[in-house]
Amino acid sequence: MGWRVRLASETDRTALASFRCDSAIDCASCGPDGGNTHEREVQDYIQRHAVNAMLNRAPHNGHRLLLLEDNTGIVGVVAHEQHDLSVDGESIPVRRLVVAAVELGERRRAVQRLG
Repeated sequence: MGWRVRLASETDRTALASFRCDSAIDCASCGPDGGNTHEREVQDYIQRHAVNAMLNRAPHNGHRLLLLEDNTGIVGVVAHEQHDLSVDGESIPVRRLVVAAVELGERRRAVQRLG
Protein backbone atom coordinates (compact mmCIF):
# COMPACT_ATOMS: atom_id res chain seq x y z
CA MET A 1 0.00 0.00 0.00
CA GLY A 2 1.20 3.51 -0.73
CA TRP A 3 0.32 6.77 0.94
CA ARG A 4 -3.26 7.90 1.34
CA VAL A 5 -4.65 11.27 2.44
CA ARG A 6 -8.18 11.38 3.81
CA LEU A 7 -10.48 13.54 5.87
CA ALA A 8 -10.54 12.62 9.54
CA SER A 9 -13.75 11.59 11.28
CA GLU A 10 -14.87 11.26 14.87
CA THR A 11 -13.87 7.59 14.77
CA ASP A 12 -10.20 8.64 14.45
CA ARG A 13 -10.18 10.02 18.00
CA THR A 14 -8.60 6.85 19.49
CA ALA A 15 -5.85 6.62 16.87
CA LEU A 16 -5.02 10.32 17.23
CA ALA A 17 -4.84 9.96 21.03
CA SER A 18 -1.66 7.91 20.58
CA PHE A 19 -0.14 10.02 17.77
CA ARG A 20 3.44 11.00 18.70
CA CYS A 21 5.28 13.94 17.17
CA ASP A 22 7.20 15.22 20.22
CA SER A 23 10.85 14.20 19.92
CA ALA A 24 11.27 14.67 23.72
CA ILE A 25 14.67 16.16 22.93
CA ASP A 26 15.42 19.23 24.99
CA CYS A 27 16.51 22.23 22.97
CA ALA A 28 18.05 25.19 24.80
CA SER A 29 17.11 27.61 22.02
CA CYS A 30 13.48 26.40 21.79
CA GLY A 31 12.26 28.27 24.85
CA PRO A 32 13.38 30.15 27.94
CA ASP A 33 13.39 26.96 30.02
CA GLY A 34 14.72 24.66 27.30
CA GLY A 35 12.62 21.75 26.12
CA ASN A 36 10.71 21.69 22.89
CA THR A 37 7.44 23.35 23.78
CA HIS A 38 6.24 23.62 20.19
CA GLU A 39 6.39 19.88 19.55
CA ARG A 40 4.65 19.23 22.86
CA GLU A 41 1.90 21.76 22.10
CA VAL A 42 1.28 20.25 18.67
CA GLN A 43 1.19 16.71 20.05
CA ASP A 44 -1.21 17.71 22.82
CA TYR A 45 -3.47 19.49 20.32
CA ILE A 46 -3.60 16.47 18.01
CA GLN A 47 -4.10 13.96 20.82
CA ARG A 48 -6.70 15.90 22.82
CA HIS A 49 -8.29 18.67 20.73
CA ALA A 50 -8.03 18.09 16.96
CA VAL A 51 -11.20 16.03 16.55
CA ASN A 52 -13.31 18.39 18.70
CA ALA A 53 -11.97 21.40 16.80
CA MET A 54 -12.89 19.72 13.52
CA LEU A 55 -16.41 18.90 14.69
CA ASN A 56 -17.04 22.35 16.20
CA ARG A 57 -15.41 24.57 13.59
CA ALA A 58 -16.15 22.81 10.29
CA PRO A 59 -19.70 24.17 9.91
CA HIS A 60 -18.46 27.73 10.50
CA ASN A 61 -15.12 28.01 8.71
CA GLY A 62 -14.59 24.87 6.67
CA HIS A 63 -12.08 23.45 9.16
CA ARG A 64 -10.53 20.31 7.67
CA LEU A 65 -8.49 17.71 9.51
CA LEU A 66 -6.51 15.63 7.03
CA LEU A 67 -4.67 12.40 7.84
CA LEU A 68 -1.73 10.90 5.97
CA GLU A 69 -1.76 7.12 6.29
CA ASP A 70 0.36 4.22 5.22
CA ASN A 71 -0.25 0.52 5.81
CA THR A 72 0.65 0.90 9.51
CA GLY A 73 -1.76 3.74 10.29
CA ILE A 74 -1.65 7.52 10.65
CA VAL A 75 1.78 9.03 9.93
CA GLY A 76 0.87 12.69 9.44
CA VAL A 77 -1.78 15.23 10.41
CA VAL A 78 -2.68 18.59 8.87
CA ALA A 79 -5.57 20.91 9.74
CA HIS A 80 -6.59 24.08 7.94
CA GLU A 81 -9.59 26.40 7.84
CA GLN A 82 -11.07 29.26 5.83
CA HIS A 83 -10.87 32.86 7.02
CA ASP A 84 -11.38 36.27 5.48
CA LEU A 85 -8.46 38.66 5.47
CA SER A 86 -9.20 42.36 5.13
CA VAL A 87 -6.77 44.14 2.80
CA ASP A 88 -7.41 47.81 2.04
CA GLY A 89 -11.05 47.34 3.00
CA GLU A 90 -11.47 44.34 0.70
CA SER A 91 -12.26 40.92 2.13
CA ILE A 92 -10.04 38.19 0.69
CA PRO A 93 -10.67 34.50 1.47
CA VAL A 94 -7.56 32.73 2.81
CA ARG A 95 -6.70 29.32 4.23
CA ARG A 96 -5.09 29.28 7.66
CA LEU A 97 -2.86 26.39 8.67
CA VAL A 98 -3.91 25.23 12.14
CA VAL A 99 -1.48 22.37 12.68
CA ALA A 100 0.91 20.11 10.75
CA ALA A 101 2.83 17.16 12.17
CA VAL A 102 4.62 13.97 11.21
CA GLU A 103 4.75 10.96 13.52
CA LEU A 104 8.12 10.07 15.01
CA GLY A 105 9.93 6.77 14.79
CA GLU A 106 10.43 4.42 11.87
CA ARG A 107 7.44 5.83 9.99
CA ARG A 108 8.84 9.37 10.27
CA ARG A 109 11.97 8.40 8.36
CA ALA A 110 9.80 6.92 5.63
CA VAL A 111 7.67 10.07 5.45
CA GLN A 112 10.78 12.27 5.28
CA ARG A 113 11.73 10.45 2.09
CA LEU A 114 8.56 11.81 0.49
CA GLY A 115 10.04 15.32 0.48
